[in-house]
Amino acid sequence: MNAVQRVLRARGSVVYDAVVRIFGVKLGALAEGPDHPVWITGARGFTGYEHRDRTISSHARPAAAGRRAGAMTLPEGLIYAPGFLTEAEERDVLAVLATFELQPYVLHDTPSRRLVRSFGLARVAGTYDLGPAAPIPAELDWLRERCAALMGREPEKLADLLVTRYPPGAGIGWHRDAPQFGDVSGISLQAACRMRFRRGQPRAWQTAELTLQPRSAYVLSGPARTQWQHHIPPVTKERWSMTFRTLRHSAAGTR
Repeated sequence: MNAVQRVLRARGSVVYDAVVRIFGVKLGALAEGPDHPVWITGARGFTGYEHRDRTISSHARPAAAGRRAGAMTLPEGLIYAPGFLTEAEERDVLAVLATFELQPYVLHDTPSRRLVRSFGLARVAGTYDLGPAAPIPAELDWLRERCAALMGREPEKLADLLVTRYPPGAGIGWHRDAPQFGDVSGISLQAACRMRFRRGQPRAWQTAELTLQPRSAYVLSGPARTQWQHHIPPVTKERWSMTFRTLRHSAAGTR
């Protein structure tokens, strides 16, 4: 058992046990068959799973009529971890988030419906200032460590945390995260949502879609981070998300 596996066992046994239960494999093992995620151990010692050019059916929607219903190819570099938190952990996290003072996200001087709070880095005049801001709250250190293990990073490399509340009717348009950031890990809380992906050119988009279930997590790295845009259509129920991000130079320096 490597260091990341030990962290998952110690800090996230629910994740480890859920993976073994759902996929029938232990961390570091290779699941056989085209419809299974692949557990890989890369040069960085990271054990995780990625979809690459394989298919999943339980959370994906077909992107074109010619594809088999209920299955699609997801972007390379996308990791999806259902059951990342227990219901009790989700309640604890939401109780912490409820204490934060949130502000409407402003783009081009126009407030959006979603409410946000940043930690680690400060947003200034539409760009990210790399100077210090409020630190990531200590009450969330355990969750930062768990996300770091999923990303294959040291916890301190997760330099930024964005907390977002989506009231009913709120969403987020097509975008890639700011170029100052490297890999991205998100946690979905309270309600499910659709996460759509696209790359290419207008009228010739390659598309994909994933349902983010409550208490799930995802990672965007590689092409999923740099080549694909993503967006979340307006939600019908209130949803919270937490997004941890590395800095670009930190992500590049550890590959």
